[in-house]
Amino acid sequence: MSGKKDIAFLLKAFSIHQNTAQFDLLSFCLFAQKYAAKYSDQYSELKEYENISTEAMSTKLQELKKNNEIEYTPQANGNAIIAVAHYYIEKIKRIFSAISEKPSIAFPTTQDLPRDISSTFIKKCELDDEFAKRLPTKNSRDYIIQLNFGPTLPIMVFPSSMSSDTVLLFSLLKLKKYLEKDETSDYIYKRLMTANSGKNFTVKSFLSTMQNHSQESLKNIKEAGETYLLWGQVCSFIIQELDKKSEKLAEELSLLQGVRIIEFMSTYYRTKNQKKLQSETALKNLGLCLQQSPYYFTTLAISAFKDSRGIPLLGQYEQQELQAYINKKTTECSEYSLPDLLTFKNESNETLFVHVSKVIPLIILLINQSRKKIQEACIKIWQQQIQNFVETPAMKDDKAFDNFLKTITREHANTLFSLLESKFLSSIAADKKIMETQAIEYGRIFPQGKLAPFSKLLLLDRNETLGDTKILLPFWYTVPFLYAIMSFFKRKKTKAQQESTANKNDAKPTAEQKPQKQDIKVIAKELRDSFLPEGETYDEAMKRYLHSWNQNLNTVLRDNLTEDVNALIRDYIRGIQRTLHASSLSRERIKELANTIVRTPSLLKITDKNALQKYCELYILDLIQKFF
Repeated sequence: MSGKKDIAFLLKAFSIHQNTAQFDLLSFCLFAQKYAAKYSDQYSELKEYENISTEAMSTKLQELKKNNEIEYTPQANGNAIIAVAHYYIEKIKRIFSAISEKPSIAFPTTQDLPRDISSTFIKKCELDDEFAKRLPTKNSRDYIIQLNFGPTLPIMVFPSSMSSDTVLLFSLLKLKKYLEKDETSDYIYKRLMTANSGKNFTVKSFLSTMQNHSQESLKNIKEAGETYLLWGQVCSFIIQELDKKSEKLAEELSLLQGVRIIEFMSTYYRTKNQKKLQSETALKNLGLCLQQSPYYFTTLAISAFKDSRGIPLLGQYEQQELQAYINKKTTECSEYSLPDLLTFKNESNETLFVHVSKVIPLIILLINQSRKKIQEACIKIWQQQIQNFVETPAMKDDKAFDNFLKTITREHANTLFSLLESKFLSSIAADKKIMETQAIEYGRIFPQGKLAPFSKLLLLDRNETLGDTKILLPFWYTVPFLYAIMSFFKRKKTKAQQESTANKNDAKPTAEQKPQKQDIKVIAKELRDSFLPEGETYDEAMKRYLHSWNQNLNTVLRDNLTEDVNALIRDYIRGIQRTLHASSLSRERIKELANTIVRTPSLLKITDKNALQKYCELYILDLIQKFF
């Protein structure tokens, strides 16, 4: 019974007192009043029932009916018939209690219940994974479970407070009882030895455990070790033997029920453990993939990892397991002072993952990939500046040169820049294990324990870079005397042009001036505003469209899908960035780009294509406005 003396407790108490599952409202109300009057000093929650009216009691009972906890049928005379499951549940529990003392007693079946029992108190189930995962109910509302074995065996019933493992334990008791007969035990032993030649010790140990230790047998089934095949063989032998009988006793039918449960649960735990082992192996492979080139990965890239056979890892473990792995690796520390998996974001706001042991190798890899590009960009800028007789501090001062390289790196090697600007880099520099295991690489990136200047990291000398720039220029740019004279006249000419332009601006109306090329960001902002529904801001519209096309109830899966779609859009726009100009930017062009993304095979499962299309249109324009 419930520890709390509430109405559910009173209903159970009255059912036991009357020895029936059904009773009327007036009788129950009178019982509740008397019980409360007697025990309200001990249990304060009973005070409300001391003088409770039938109307008030009826209201409380009808609330229980809404929750399917009782059956409540009003009568014409103002009374009502109440039915509770507790009476039947206690009866079934008593049968199982008797089985624990005497395993030969048959399992309770639907014949042990009245034919007119309310369906409110019944839940049907098959011998499947749902049954295997059953846990006992912990709330006050117990019910009866009907376990269906098919047409050849009667339907077994047990209370919801009983787990599948408990039902399995009762089945093992029946099997143990069956093997107590010497002729039966010998028959099973001989059949097992015939099927498992040369495994005499294993078979004897298995049968000994089965006959003497039910709890050990339960543990044996759940571990699904090398005896898995023996469980299947024993169950098969018993089923074959009993199926020979045309008419079976209730005890034999009950044994067959137990054997079927043992057979299924043995297979279920075997499959479960195999999946667990497969998942653990796949997650180990995932850890290895995270430490391979290119060392940094997006969520989408991690989801696409494959094993050495070319089979995707996602599928060998579930999406939830992958997310749990990432959450654990990004929060828990093991060998290093930092978590195993670190995250940083680039300018496009993509979240990138890198293994802590691969941060320095990644920096070196990105430097090797980007150095030439950064050097060429630096030379190109300086070439234009020198041709226009412009001298900058970066050409003369090492510190200014470092800042100049930092700016170029941000533009032309953003992943490298984002990594070097990440918050965890100072902790990497202080990690003792990294200092020991990557001493040479560490010394290059962190001389004296601090991040080296960009010029040192990129191995670019200011004077050499300036010299390389001047080689590309006509010789007179390298002769100081000629350069000074040309620079003087250039500045004088520029000043005269500026004055002339100012005079023209004063003389001619603004409308007569030639229109300047419109900035792509300005066009993107105007288009974005035109795409917005009337009366909604960008954030409000994006939130509404997101809710329409991403209806996943699981928060983690929902966030992952959103990030994957955003990353897909960013990658696509980044790929066409060079071909996207202000002159070609229009409503039709944006709709065409968004439609291309929506038709991507990986997004075909999203049902609300219209909301996804509008979401892509706004997000594309926002990216252009921010980063072009």
